[in-house]
Amino acid sequence: MEEESSDNINFGMELEKGTNFKEYIINLFQRPLYAELFFAWCKDCQETITVESAKYFREELVLRGNRDSKNFNFKAMRVSKNFLLAFIGNIPPGRINSLNLSDNLLNDLCMHSIKNLISAKK
Repeated sequence: MEEESSDNINFGMELEKGTNFKEYIINLFQRPLYAELFFAWCKDCQETITVESAKYFREELVLRGNRDSKNFNFKAMRVSKNFLLAFIGNIPPGRINSLNLSDNLLNDLCMHSIKNLISAKK
């Protein structure tokens, strides 16, 4: 009897040979930005990085209407410092039309970063 690949056991689904865990998670998202935000969100929320948590995060983005690259809604997604820094670090200045961060875990440092992002928009 052949042994099952440890990849198949860990992911609960078939993976292409040579694909590592991080690449697989990144490929679950429509845009690389969202994969980066997922990793930062996991760090902020102390969430384990799993395929299931990545799918949950992806569904939350879709439910909030995050379908384009200029309008973002992260309302009540438990986002905090790492998420915001990953977001700001991956968005060119002046590229955002709207950003909803209400009902999240943002501190004074986060607010300062948001102020700088708004100032860059002019």
